[in-house]
Amino acid sequence: MIRQLTGIIGFALLSVMILLPLGGCARHPAADISDKTEAVSAVPVAARIMQSVEVGKWPEQIAPGAGSAWVACSGSRYVAQVSLGSGEILRKVRTGRFPVSIASFDDKVFSVDYNSGQGIFVIDAQGGVTGAGRLPDHPEEMAAGKDAVYVLLWQDGSSIGSSVVRIDPAAYVQKRSEDLGPDAMGIAFGGNRLWVCADNCMIELDAHTLAVAAKADIGTECRQAAANSTAAYTIGLDGGRIIRVDALSYSALHSEPLEQSVIAANDEYVFALGVSGTLRLYDPQSLKLLAELPLGRAVEAKHMICYKDKLLVSEHTGGDDPGRLTTIELQK
Repeated sequence: MIRQLTGIIGFALLSVMILLPLGGCARHPAADISDKTEAVSAVPVAARIMQSVEVGKWPEQIAPGAGSAWVACSGSRYVAQVSLGSGEILRKVRTGRFPVSIASFDDKVFSVDYNSGQGIFVIDAQGGVTGAGRLPDHPEEMAAGKDAVYVLLWQDGSSIGSSVVRIDPAAYVQKRSEDLGPDAMGIAFGGNRLWVCADNCMIELDAHTLAVAAKADIGTECRQAAANSTAAYTIGLDGGRIIRVDALSYSALHSEPLEQSVIAANDEYVFALGVSGTLRLYDPQSLKLLAELPLGRAVEAKHMICYKDKLLVSEHTGGDDPGRLTTIELQK
């Protein structure tokens, strides 16, 4: 662990700024704020479910664009396009045999086939589908960046190893990173930085070369990833704490434990939506709990993203019941 060096300011600054592209994680003191966090009695915002639309079996990742939300419905084996205004399902598009992960870039939606086909498909604004090659390994999750689309891969379908592929959205040319280690459970892009949560670390990759820029030790396995302009976030498996990794210092900050949740982030809040149907809002810098907003029903959330002033959530129980795309409006 990088420890504070008293009396030698120059060495201290150097220790904090060292990036470790090849070795283990850079270890920083992890602040725990559980003894400092109290929910305020006056809720600063309100939240309500605007609409909840049945989209198909097992909806997973969501990609927004042009007034619509595209939802990968793996159990129904299509990608659904849903109007965010009317809630109408505009299209059901076939993209491979088992679509789970999607990402939108300009007027295109990229979808990858989760099973051994590993195909890449591009949906245009009219719903037309173009094949864009195959991935070199098993896809787990996608993220859209400033000038590329990224796919998190597992080695031979196992969490024993992981890597990231960068796809040029115009030419569909691929570039692959080095091995990033085991247990990769999330990828996110924010503030022109690409983040992957793997090997008990939050890893920053160069968005163009995919070289490892830094590894920050978070001290636990994790699930999910989210990012804004100043930090990356994940949920640790050691009690379900939200973990914030600063984009400059790579220091880690842990929230208090919370119920099973999915997370999303923008520059105003970090959002955690729990299975009880409570939406929690945290300060994105301190992870102080700002509000707890009940939505009035339980939520089986699988994926959540921020889109303008709303949250988009995919829900399903894993059974045969139809899954839903739920839109949550934030009100001040």
